[in-house]
Amino acid sequence: MKLNPQCQSLLDFMDASFASLDTSTLTASEMRARVDASVSAFAPGDEVASIENISIGGPGGPLRLRFYRPIGDFDVLPATLYFHGGGFVCGAVEGHDNVCRTLAQRAQTLVVSVDYRLAPEAKFPAATH
Repeated sequence: MKLNPQCQSLLDFMDASFASLDTSTLTASEMRARVDASVSAFAPGDEVASIENISIGGPGGPLRLRFYRPIGDFDVLPATLYFHGGGFVCGAVEGHDNVCRTLAQRAQTLVVSVDYRLAPEAKFPAATH
């Protein structure tokens, strides 16, 4: 069985970018730089009505939130709280913009993406707090 061409393209990209990488020797900041550089390989995601960035107080200082509103005329929207991938070590809201755009538009939900604190600087369970 063949994979969907988009899935195959992603796997090929990841193999070329990360397969030979010895992650045991990388610092967290080096891994973050590699992951952040890979963001441009992904499709931009669906158009949405608006994207709004805000900051809220958190136990370790300010936290960034990004709100994605779908296109449409809504009085009330359900909300989806989105924690980006990266094993709580890598990633940021910008790196999952395409996923949040698509989720908001196709599910017709307000997506709230959290730029949580990353390990190892912020020890568990800091990300979820």
